[in-house]
Amino acid sequence: MNADAPPGAKDSPLRTTAAPGFKSADLSLLNRIRSAGRLPVIVRLRSRSGQSGIQENGEVTLSATQKVVIDRLLRSTDSKPEALAIKAFEITPAVAMHINEQEFIELISYPEVLDIIEDAAVPPGAP
Repeated sequence: MNADAPPGAKDSPLRTTAAPGFKSADLSLLNRIRSAGRLPVIVRLRSRSGQSGIQENGEVTLSATQKVVIDRLLRSTDSKPEALAIKAFEITPAVAMHINEQEFIELISYPEVLDIIEDAAVPPGAP
């Protein structure tokens, strides 16, 4: 078992062997979510063609991808939209929400999800 894997990760989608795109930043974010209970994040999405960014007729594509991810998350976790405080962006292929550990593990397994980053203020000039 991977030493960086979260406890109970034997069948977890977070194992590096099960999730080729898994990064150590994902484990770091998961640990922060565990400590806080719920954390504001930005879920960056892939477009339907597999590329991130705006496509021709992008608004329709982004809306559809955002809806698929949000609907699947709500169905699979029994989460309430109010608890997630969902904000869908119109131009950027992303969704902002407040997630817990279960929701993070669910989202990270979705093929539409490019990555998940903490929605935190970054000082000007920070890398």
